[in-house]
Formats: sequence, structure tokens, C-alpha cells
Amino acid sequence: MSGSPLRPDRSSFGEVFVDSTAVRDPRRQMAARIMNLLTWQVAGMGLLVPRVALYFTCAPSPVPIARAEAWNPNRLSTGAFADPTMTRTGAGNYLIEYPTTVPDELGEDQAISFLWSQAFVVNADPTTLKHAQAGVVAGNANQIRACAFSTSHVLEDGSDLVVFGW
Repeated sequence: MSGSPLRPDRSSFGEVFVDSTAVRDPRRQMAARIMNLLTWQVAGMGLLVPRVALYFTCAPSPVPIARAEAWNPNRLSTGAFADPTMTRTGAGNYLIEYPTTVPDELGEDQAISFLWSQAFVVNADPTTLKHAQAGVVAGNANQIRACAFSTSHVLEDGSDLVVFGW
């Protein structure tokens, strides 16, 4: 299957598997029904889970504390796999930009395009209600805008956010 990080559907994994012979030793052979179940489940997970997760503190010069991308299973940190660009455009207001393309498992460039995103305030005092929102930037599907709000619903710095992009 080429094309990662594009979302895989069942057909991304090829034809439905068929046993060519009877499975005689299930410790060393895998039945087609098991392979079909695995590819069905992997495709389902690929369609459902976020493609990116980013954890950072809202500050004048934001930097990732932790991050993961579906297209970077080896956790590389240079070139196309470098940290996303993060720009503070005002108190509590952050633009997160991922590359427009990343290489797939065959080295071929694939476009990064998010459909929706979500942000959460994490590690906050549980007795104080703060919240966050995120959205994909119109016309720039590789960018996510994340905003952190105070208890008075005013944009503010200081919160730790986790942002997910699908």
C-alpha cells in the first residue's frame, strides 16, 4: 500500500484474501479470514483516529512539548518530519502549520490536508473551567488555528493545549 498518510480504506490493502491451501499449523500460517479481519480493522482505525497530536504551552514563543503524526511512525525530527511551525498571532491564539507534503513509505510526496481539528486544555486546575477551540484554516488545509480561553471566555496565554487534527 502506498499513499500513507492518506486515509486508508479497505481497498487500500488490496484484494480480499483467500486461503490457497488449508491452514495446517496456525502457529506458522495465517488463515485468510484472520488477514481479512486485520485489514478491515486497520482500515477502520486509519479512518477514525487523528492524524496529528500536538501538545504545547500557550506562550509568546510556543514550542511543542510532545507531538505525533500518522506519517511519522519512526518519530523523525528533521526535514519533512520537523516540528510544525507555530506562530502566536495574539494572546491565546496560535497558528500551527504542517508541511504541505510529506513523503509516504515509498518516498513519494503526499499532500497533507486536514478536515477538522479539536483542542483541549490539559493539566489545568480541575476546579477552574477553561476551554480551547481549534479549526482548520480555510484555504490552507495543512494549517490549524488553536485558541485558549480563560474562565471569562477571553483569549489568554498560559494554558497547556493538546490539539488533534483529522
